[in-house]
Amino acid sequence: MPKAPQIPNLKPAVVASAPRASTTARGYGHAHRQQRARLLKRHPLCQRCEADWSAHLHHIDRDPHNRADANVELLCERCHRAEHGR
Repeated sequence: MPKAPQIPNLKPAVVASAPRASTTARGYGHAHRQQRARLLKRHPLCQRCEADWSAHLHHIDRDPHNRADANVELLCERCHRAEHGR
C-alpha cells in the first residue's frame, strides 16, 4: 500500500505582530520629550551609576503616563537595560 502524501505546513514562518501604537499614544509624546530635556539639564549623568551620560527617562512605576518628577529617573543605557532585564 502506498504512503499517504505529506501535507505541507501552510503556517507562515514568522507571525507578524500588530503594529505598535504611536509614541504619543504610548506616553512618549511632546510632554515626555519636554520633561526629559528639562531633567537632563539638571542631571546630565546617570542617577544610578553616575559614571555615564544619562540617555533614558525611566518611569519607576513603569507607567509612562505618570510624569511626576518623583516617578522618573535619568539612566544611562547600561542601567536602563539592567532595570528592564535586557
